[in-house]
Amino acid sequence: PTTDPAAFYGPPPGALLPLGGIVGHKGFALGIVAELLAGALSGAGVTGKEREQTGNGIYFQAINIEALLPYDEFIETVQEQIAWVKSARPQPGVSEVLFPGEPEYRTAQQRGAHGIPVEDSIWQEMIETADSLGVEIAA
Repeated sequence: PTTDPAAFYGPPPGALLPLGGIVGHKGFALGIVAELLAGALSGAGVTGKEREQTGNGIYFQAINIEALLPYDEFIETVQEQIAWVKSARPQPGVSEVLFPGEPEYRTAQQRGAHGIPVEDSIWQEMIETADSLGVEIAA
């Protein structure tokens, strides 16, 4: 284990551990499935002892939810799951349980309503650059 990101590239090359760190096991099977779908199925190849991985494969999946169950039923189940997960007691020093992307979504909503904060010195440079190019910039 290391906290040095450069060590990932070796030699020998490193690997990301599953959830739980060095003694962890959660996510191991998910990692193998991701490797096989995005690597083997895409044709990009998989990481192995005799292979040096130099690129990334990608895998997309589309599911017709209504082929399995009514859409509204699916949405209700998803909302129930989200509510249940968010009802967990947060760790000390954390105000609430958040889902991935939730802080970014809130920031986007706030900035969409109130604008994007820009340092005064940066804004001044933008105005000067626009002026030098003959471009009008709205304040």
